[in-house]
Amino acid sequence: MTDRKHNRIFPIITAALVIALYVPMSAGAQDQTAPQDEAPVSTEQTQPRIFETNMRAASASLLMAGKLSVHLWGVEDIPMSVPVMALRARTTMANAIGDGKVTCEIKNRSAEGIFAQCENAEDVDLGLLMIQQGYVTVNRANVYGTVFEDVYVRAETEAQARNLGVWGQGAGVEAAQGGDSKFLVMLSLIVSLGIAAAFLVLTVIVMRGFKKVTEAQQNNMDMIKKEQKLREKERGIIATMLDAELKANKSKLEAYLVVYEEMLAGLKNPDKAPKYKQSGDIVQTKPILSRAVFDRNNDKLDMLGHDLAGALVQFYSYIKTNAEYEDLEPDMALETAIGIVEQAVNDRLDRVQIQIAQQHIRQCRLAAATLACDGKDLGTILIQRE
Repeated sequence: MTDRKHNRIFPIITAALVIALYVPMSAGAQDQTAPQDEAPVSTEQTQPRIFETNMRAASASLLMAGKLSVHLWGVEDIPMSVPVMALRARTTMANAIGDGKVTCEIKNRSAEGIFAQCENAEDVDLGLLMIQQGYVTVNRANVYGTVFEDVYVRAETEAQARNLGVWGQGAGVEAAQGGDSKFLVMLSLIVSLGIAAAFLVLTVIVMRGFKKVTEAQQNNMDMIKKEQKLREKERGIIATMLDAELKANKSKLEAYLVVYEEMLAGLKNPDKAPKYKQSGDIVQTKPILSRAVFDRNNDKLDMLGHDLAGALVQFYSYIKTNAEYEDLEPDMALETAIGIVEQAVNDRLDRVQIQIAQQHIRQCRLAAATLACDGKDLGTILIQRE
């Protein structure tokens, strides 16, 4: 009986020992393989440095891409005492982004989020735009020593000089504070002095309004004069370059005519045997002239005036940039060869190419006080070669 009990208990104990040894070994194997299967992935490696996505404006310097916060690099927020100014700043950012995607280059990361330099779909730097509008200032610690330092600082200076954004807000707050104090003073004067003080206050307000209107008109006139001077300067530069190109084309064409007039005279000389009869010759039927300056500035010809621009377009339509040649074979008849050379020399289109009058271009270049240049007779003033 006792032996039978031992025979039953012994297999149970053996199975329990096997299970006790197998479970720790299995757990150890899983612990060894787990680091390989679940290796941590560096977010630095998975996130690209430059990314493009749809974003929304949260403030003057903060963009949101879903739950991700993207701070504009190189700028700092300005405390805004007027709530409507913050709304204007956010609206300006939202209008700049529109419905397009924003491309950002990550500069650094912190607990606050990502700091990146971002551009809208039209390649406009959003940080620079907000500085230009006066809603943020330059973070000089970030831009120091970079290629963006001078551009960002200059934009901030211009916005401050023009009283844009918060720079205008500061001036308005000071003016409002000054106006409040003056109002209290005037109120006490009205109580003490009555009607005389009231008329004095009205006079001061009216004079101040006239002064602001005068300053605004003067600033507008100054801007118009600056734009006019820049336009006149650009017009003079274009006229100078066209004048130089016309002179060069005239020299090329005169050299072309000299060569082929001399060839024509040799062919017509009965005392000399034509050179092409020996080994043949080549005649360039059209001179190669330059039109690079005209092609680069054809969208700015309206600065020279309607008549002169039309004459220039007509003139340059005759210019050939590709060479055309005619072979004079040794067995070609003399009359045929003479006809080919005469056509190259006396072609009417080639004559037109030296009939351009440079004095109209010079007048346009020197007439800094006029708004347009006269070119009515440009195609009829001839530079004759007798």
